[in-house]
Amino acid sequence: MRKIYYLFLTMLLGMVGMSANAQEAKSMKVIFNVDNPDNITINIDGVAQSLVAGDNEITLNAPYGYYSSVYVYATDGNFITKATKDGANQLYSAYNTQWSFYPSDSDADKTIFIETIAGKEARTASCTVTVDDASKVRVQRNGTNTTVELQNGKNTVYYIPGYETMLIINPVTYGTTLYKATLNGEDLVYSSGYSANLSSEGGDKIDILANFPEGLTYNVKLTYVDIEKAKGVVTGVTVDGTAIDTFNDAEGFDVPAGKAVAITFDNVNFKIDGVTVNETPLSYVYSSYNFTPTNNTVINIDAHRYGTVKATLNVDNKDNVIVYKGYSYNGEIIEVANGDNDIELSENNAVVTIKANSGCFITSVTYGETTLSNQSEYTISSVTDGMVISVVSGAIVRDKSFTLNIDDITAAQYGFTLTRASDRSTVDGLVTGKNTVAFAESETHYQLGAFGAPVFGVFNRGVMINPSYQGSTSVEFDVEDGDVIDAYVKELPATYNVKFTLEEGIYAYQFNEVSASYVGASSQWSTMGYTAVEGTEFTITIKPMDGLNIDVKVGEEAIAANAEGAFEVPVSEAATINITKSTSDGINTINASNADNVIYTLQGVKVNGKAAKGLYIKNGKKVVVK
Repeated sequence: MRKIYYLFLTMLLGMVGMSANAQEAKSMKVIFNVDNPDNITINIDGVAQSLVAGDNEITLNAPYGYYSSVYVYATDGNFITKATKDGANQLYSAYNTQWSFYPSDSDADKTIFIETIAGKEARTASCTVTVDDASKVRVQRNGTNTTVELQNGKNTVYYIPGYETMLIINPVTYGTTLYKATLNGEDLVYSSGYSANLSSEGGDKIDILANFPEGLTYNVKLTYVDIEKAKGVVTGVTVDGTAIDTFNDAEGFDVPAGKAVAITFDNVNFKIDGVTVNETPLSYVYSSYNFTPTNNTVINIDAHRYGTVKATLNVDNKDNVIVYKGYSYNGEIIEVANGDNDIELSENNAVVTIKANSGCFITSVTYGETTLSNQSEYTISSVTDGMVISVVSGAIVRDKSFTLNIDDITAAQYGFTLTRASDRSTVDGLVTGKNTVAFAESETHYQLGAFGAPVFGVFNRGVMINPSYQGSTSVEFDVEDGDVIDAYVKELPATYNVKFTLEEGIYAYQFNEVSASYVGASSQWSTMGYTAVEGTEFTITIKPMDGLNIDVKVGEEAIAANAEGAFEVPVSEAATINITKSTSDGINTINASNADNVIYTLQGVKVNGKAAKGLYIKNGKKVVVK
């Protein structure tokens, strides 16, 4: 009979899934108390509701699932100020144009109070906005993000004091510029639009000139930090789509006011180190820069052609690694030898990737002050000139093995996989019947999946490994040298349920092999069980702890300990294994004649080497080491 040395405990999570369409729609009533029905509309599951002032009892019948969707919209120019449910306001701002919620069972027969305010009542402050061409200007009230309707000439704009006290002014057409905007006679500074801060009392005057004066031009000049290095970086300049051939002339070129300038760069062959506009650095320039001048403009460009980055790659064993220029998924392979290798990379793509070959590992990759470790693939994205990169690697020594028995691998018609968790590599060559899987010390965790199989059951030394959720055809498990894993994907074997109970005062941590899979108190032993194949034998041993002796029964049948103090329980039917305190003397997991003077701590941990001063267990008795 096979003995169980380590048992797997996985708590089953009940997963109850049901599509929304398959659920029966539930009907319930919700009351919406509305202060003014002219200020809002309520849309439920896509249907607008008829509203009156006061209570509106509405029956919810969700057509597409369990919950209805409720959307409350403020009518044009008005606001929702509160939506109160269970005494709490559900809104986070004072003035809202919409609110939505999804009623659940707990909302049945509840009253939701909707409070509103008309825009003309809220907007008690005003300013005057004068615009020359309203078709080119967009003005929005900050706070509510509502758009102001403008006409050419003077416009009285109302706003909420303390809430909408900023107007954002922008051109209607993206990429264009307004000529000027002033607030109370002072020029506003353009930065992603003009921002006009209004007083709470009102009375401010805003003047917007969208059109530029006839005949007004601005001079645009391109300059370079180093003209020789940057020669060719600018490939073209256009003004409103018309090419400018003289863009590199020393005197620059004139641009009619209001016209857009587009500058294109060669960013494939050049590295653009920086661009400033009237001494203000641009945060980022890629392949182009577009702007509409509002004054004379000097653009200074710092750029150079991409060169070559030279570095040294030191590899301890070329057979353990593969090296790429760039990234592993699209890079060019670099042939390397043991020792130092000179590598050249384009400054435009100064990236090198070092990846472990199959069956190998990389201990570390070091460059400069940086050391990377515990990875199977390393990418250095900014290799610099003169950098020295050192690679320490090794071959995986798979000196351990476990047996994987598969009843019929072809029954998993969509695939049968065994994957190493350490590097996500797949064990190849699996067949029906016995498979010997070699593994290293670092490869003890595996994932096994069978897809499209009529049944699924995986057992470690005869005990079922439970999947993470009910119905899954994938399990994860740890192995030790000599383990036997049985996978059934065609027909399940006969199995029995085995449970444990622990007498009060006995805890899982006090056991050796059976408790190795348990974490927590004795309640788990009474409520959780094992599914075991017929013929599986459970072995129960306890740690050598002073005063702890146990009796083991299957039902009412007592099980005698063997010469080593272990209790062996074979499985031939469903059983409950009862563990109770024994009145016999001695520590029954340690047989004195076979203990070989091994020393344990009081917690049952074997002491390797010389024991420090203290109290220990030796040959089943307390001893003091001085």
